[in-house]
Amino acid sequence: MQRSMEGGRAAAPLRLGSERKARLLFALVKGIGEAPDFSSALRRALELLCEETGWSYAEAWVPRPDGSVLERVQVWDSRKEGFNEFTIESASWCFGRGVGLPGRVWKNGRSEWIRDITAAFTDIQGSTAF
Repeated sequence: MQRSMEGGRAAAPLRLGSERKARLLFALVKGIGEAPDFSSALRRALELLCEETGWSYAEAWVPRPDGSVLERVQVWDSRKEGFNEFTIESASWCFGRGVGLPGRVWKNGRSEWIRDITAAFTDIQGSTAF
């Protein structure tokens, strides 16, 4: 099943002071370097980014080897917000280039975001297009 996410807003670039940015980059390099595999490295990177930015949830999407669609390969959530239903549902999604939020980011090469993904998900449950 393919679903798309509309209504994303262009996100401002991650704005961290130079010292915070340096600490984050060091933590990312260290965390990735210590990870036993790609999946663990990606999960650690999502965790560090969320902790630094105060985000509650993040997903990583990568193209299939044939380049046809994006698939979700990793998730991190704070376990404070109750993202279980969304996490389970989004595992079955894939996005073509330009389709949905991940597909738009892939096509345009710039970030977008949804301030409250739980509200967006509640609004679209049962729909084939969000």
